[in-house]
Amino acid sequence: MIRRGDFIFFLDGYDEISADDKKSVTQDVQRFINNSGENTFILTSRPDDSLASFGNFQSFSINALREDQVYELLSKYDENGELSKSLITKLQDHYYDNLSEFLANPLLVSLLYTAYEYKHVIPVKKHVFYRQVYDALFEAHDLSKGDYYQRDKFSKLGIDDFHTILRYISFFCLKKDQIEFTKDEIIRIIEDAKEKCETINFKKSEFLKDLITTVPLFVKEGLYYKWAHKSLYEYFVAQFIYQDTGNKRAQLLKTLTKTKYINIIDIYSNIDYKSFRNEIIEAWIIDFIDFCNKELEISRVNSDSVIQRKELTYQQDYLIIQFDPVEVENGVALSQYHTLSQKCFEIVEKKFPSIKNDDDDIPIEGYGIVISNKVIKDISSVNFTISMDNIGFERSINDYILSVAHSKGEKFVRKTKWKKTLNFKKFNIPKETPFKVTDESESILNQPENYDFVNEILSAYYDDDLVFDYVESKLFIERQKMLNLNNAESDFLSIK
Repeated sequence: MIRRGDFIFFLDGYDEISADDKKSVTQDVQRFINNSGENTFILTSRPDDSLASFGNFQSFSINALREDQVYELLSKYDENGELSKSLITKLQDHYYDNLSEFLANPLLVSLLYTAYEYKHVIPVKKHVFYRQVYDALFEAHDLSKGDYYQRDKFSKLGIDDFHTILRYISFFCLKKDQIEFTKDEIIRIIEDAKEKCETINFKKSEFLKDLITTVPLFVKEGLYYKWAHKSLYEYFVAQFIYQDTGNKRAQLLKTLTKTKYINIIDIYSNIDYKSFRNEIIEAWIIDFIDFCNKELEISRVNSDSVIQRKELTYQQDYLIIQFDPVEVENGVALSQYHTLSQKCFEIVEKKFPSIKNDDDDIPIEGYGIVISNKVIKDISSVNFTISMDNIGFERSINDYILSVAHSKGEKFVRKTKWKKTLNFKKFNIPKETPFKVTDESESILNQPENYDFVNEILSAYYDDDLVFDYVESKLFIERQKMLNLNNAESDFLSIK
């Protein structure tokens, strides 16, 4: 039946595989897919750099909940009772816009209901939201049973000491890159956390009982113990970084930007935006400016065009392919998408073969394909496709940093705006041939007659997306230097 292709296989939670096991599991999955290619495979994951190994997959994202769907979901928790009506009324009147980012997620909507049930206050900031959920779980509420009464804690710990131990437990989980454990493993982690918090006394077996029953942040499934909600685990990691790392905080934050843990970084930026701005964003902008300042040996290209190209391609790796025109409906060749994307993969793989594993001949790098006809809405002679071979965490972190900075009104971030100014009938490159967007002066894409066309194609595909603004980024760094100098000379912390 597998050989015939009778199945749809759902592979859930790819991002939760530990780093130690990721390579071998990926090889096993790839081997199975290669031997069972007639079936349909659906793989779910948060953004993860290893997803590039599934280059022949097509990428989809789940749509955010609409506002009416949020209210419908909330009303189901108490069968359209008074509590959900009260919460929905407050959201409609005052809070929805401020909370729209995490009301888009069904899990967070359910946790909001839990937090509101405990204390009829709507937390606007994400870390306050998670703290309110924790308080609800500690004081009274059992998510798994829906009951609501005060339980004595087996560990006899108060709410703040319990929070402290959880912060250390979460960080040990981060170091192990695991959220699921055997009983011996989780007991050992609790023991390690207790050793780090030597002034807090409790029995580790009783703390584990609390985690499962009285403060149900963990669930037991068979022989394994795991965090009930991954986002709550990430909240405790973010709090650990903020409260317990001292002078190691800055380095730890910078290390996290090189990992898949975007949600931890997101929660931390809500807790302490000042440090996030000074440690993460500043370092990212310095790297962006260095990227822009690398010399581009192309004569007769306007410097403004070069800066525009740099802004559009930072943390992005692109190939551009020109195809013969396809049938276009309302500016988009929807009916041709699958055929064209498959053709794209074949062309890209032929010219730029994926790196293979020596033992198994399994590709460990791949390409994501973006097909759009925005460039040709008013002409019919060309069709351009962009292929991206950088779809991992660096791009995700970059997009996140841009999003956070833009939400704070930072001037060094702006939205791209596509304005059609060129006649694309004059832009001719060999068809069905992928060309990398690089700084190499001999590249056909960097010839003076082609340079602005490439910029306009990239702008069209990413119209209304966020990019760093080169001029404003330089001004930001100059202001930061002056601020650091003034802080160094300040006597604010001195006591006479």
